[in-house]
Amino acid sequence: LSRQARYLSKALPGQLTGLPLMQALRGLAYAGIALEGGEPRLEQAFGIIVAQIREQILPDGTHISRSPQQTFEFLRCLVDLRTALIAAKLEMPEELQHAIDRATPAVKFFRHGDGGLAQFNGGQEGNAHLCDVTLMRSAARGRAMKSLPQGGYERICQGRSSVIMDTGVPLASAYSDRAHAGLLSIEYSYGRDRVFVNCGTSGVDGKWRRVLRSTLAHSALAVDSRNACPFNGESPLFSYPHVRSNREENAEIALIEAAHDGYAPRFGLNYTRRVQLLDMGETLRGEEQLAGRTGVPFAVRFHLHPDIQASLEDGTVVLCAKSGLCWRFGAAGADISIEESVYAGADENPVPTLQIVLSGRTGQSPATVRWEARREKI
Repeated sequence: LSRQARYLSKALPGQLTGLPLMQALRGLAYAGIALEGGEPRLEQAFGIIVAQIREQILPDGTHISRSPQQTFEFLRCLVDLRTALIAAKLEMPEELQHAIDRATPAVKFFRHGDGGLAQFNGGQEGNAHLCDVTLMRSAARGRAMKSLPQGGYERICQGRSSVIMDTGVPLASAYSDRAHAGLLSIEYSYGRDRVFVNCGTSGVDGKWRRVLRSTLAHSALAVDSRNACPFNGESPLFSYPHVRSNREENAEIALIEAAHDGYAPRFGLNYTRRVQLLDMGETLRGEEQLAGRTGVPFAVRFHLHPDIQASLEDGTVVLCAKSGLCWRFGAAGADISIEESVYAGADENPVPTLQIVLSGRTGQSPATVRWEARREKI
């Protein structure tokens, strides 16, 4: 252990960045606490840790990668360090507790009713029990936030329903190597049931990771099957669309409205999405608008969690969860179909699932698609 600690001390930070650097620094700090004569290593570790907190944690508590899972894993590192310092009866840097107090509400923001994390920007569901334990050990009292303005996310809740929307763009190229082109994508859950999801990510480099980064792998609109943010191969995102969003929440409705110009340079189209919860969360309603050039193909996709069964019935889609809850999904302004999809929420390899697809071509400007998912007894 002493030999490994000496190696870490000499090697760090080296070429490591982001979360891997924090995880290595956690190991160096542990060595500084536990091994004899470790005070210089502990001081070295926390000197870098404080700098990384300032670099990687945004003011709203989101990790700079914009990944819910990396936000949680970063918080976990911080909480582990806090626990070790308390156990050793050592002084805690103020920056450490302040970062925990910021990141904890952000992690709560990303949790669905089943306790797992939403899947945006290279993240998976994670371990709900581990998340529970980490949040408990954080000793932070902040509630889940409704909006993450620096991270670029909005969340609305009503009754047992919640919707999370990606309203941001990558913030720094050094941390966008696994960012997804999921502009304005949504995830929708009702109680412990995940209904509309993004497809997740694969821990293995290669074909699946590239596919799962695409706009088509998100519950979002795509024009001509192209990404809303073009990628340069496997490198970070190199195109940064402008995104705007606002929210409204009162006793009757909860609404997110957002827009981006990611398709304007290539197709002359600007996109606006409105998503709202009403009827105490029993109804999810949305509107998609494309303004600009006519005759361009588009599709709005709603990827379903594998626990959701779907069937076409009289021009609508009936959705049923394993819990026994059901919804009826209908749309106007586009053709509706059910297609195959995949879900990579927990394992390295994706599993089969389904998706609802609303497809059409831009006509009169703005081309408008309206849709609704209403819970009902079937």
